[in-house]
Amino acid sequence: MEPVEELAQLLSEHKRLDEKLEETQATLSGVRKEISRTMALSSLKLGNGPVSLDEGLVRKEQTFERLLQALLDMKTEVEGKIRPLEEEIIQANVRNLLDIHASQISRLENCLNAIDQALVDCRPHVANSKKLFDDLNLLNEKLARFGAEALPISSSVGGGEIEKVLRERIERLRLQGKV
Repeated sequence: MEPVEELAQLLSEHKRLDEKLEETQATLSGVRKEISRTMALSSLKLGNGPVSLDEGLVRKEQTFERLLQALLDMKTEVEGKIRPLEEEIIQANVRNLLDIHASQISRLENCLNAIDQALVDCRPHVANSKKLFDDLNLLNEKLARFGAEALPISSSVGGGEIEKVLRERIERLRLQGKV
């Protein structure tokens, strides 16, 4: 039987024992009240003389006392079995959470490695964009020498270092709501 199933079964037994304990204690309390009532009545009838007890009531009280003690012993035994199972379940949960954590760490590292690789893969594109940016500036200079008006070059196409280009591209994507 799995620890969780065993624990559920023991908790059910524990609950039933608690119910039986309450019933037995209530019955025992009733028997004790009856004994007290009988003693009081007997005392009133006889005055200060010896009080006689109903032997049936005394035996009934003793029986319920033994039953109550047996139930308390059973409850202690069940509680003794519950604790190790709860501990085993807690340890299993801890191991499971540690496994999940290790798996998530691995997935995060893979994600970050993929981002790193994508950034490294951007380097040739950034170099190509810088070359094209420089070529466009040269064309504009030639156009200006011939008296023509320079053509616009997108300000989002920078000819700077990779960090600057990536920051500008990320900002552009953010403004477009894409990141």
